Amino acid sequence: MRVFLVLLSFCLISACGKSKESKPEPDAPPPVKIMEDQRKQLEKAKEVEQALQKAADAQRDVIEVQTGGQAKKEASK
Repeated sequence: MRVFLVLLSFCLISACGKSKESKPEPDAPPPVKIMEDQRKQLEKAKEVEQALQKAADAQRDVIEVQTGGQAKKEASK
């Protein structure tokens, strides 16, 4: 009788678990984009920084040419 109860309890416990053929889950909602606005602003700031760096390099080259190369030597000191 005890063996029967033990086997019956094991069968009931194993039946309560998840089955392999569970219902397919509905389509998950798209992932939440955390701090998307801040990322966009950061990308814009990087683009502006690159543009400013190019302008500064161009200005430095003009100054170097006008001074005969002395500006570059002074900047390296």
